[in-house]
Amino acid sequence: MQGLKPLLLLVVLLLTPAEASQVVRMKPWLVGLTAVVGFLFIVFILMLINRLWCSKERPEAEEESMFEESVMGMRSVAQEQRSREETEQKEEEEKKEKAKKEGYTNQAMEEIEESKTAEF
Repeated sequence: MQGLKPLLLLVVLLLTPAEASQVVRMKPWLVGLTAVVGFLFIVFILMLINRLWCSKERPEAEEESMFEESVMGMRSVAQEQRSREETEQKEEEEKKEKAKKEGYTNQAMEEIEESKTAEF
């Protein structure tokens, strides 16, 4: 007890008196920005909860059929693109043959056009 009193007195003397807490006021634009960010965060959390809570599980058969439909769709797009390219090539060949028959060819322009189309 004897050693505790001087230690307690020393602690009280060394500690500075606590100052009254100062109120920190934020600027109005910062208050508005904080409110908007808080609102958006709450909406984000609510959307996540809604997504998890209200989501329905799909049957596996439905998922497989959707996958097969997408694959078939991709194949049909590729086939259409190939047929379009083939028709364009045929048209170009026909134009070249027609130009040769009629005697009209401009080799310089054709080379320039070919180089421009090769760039794209």
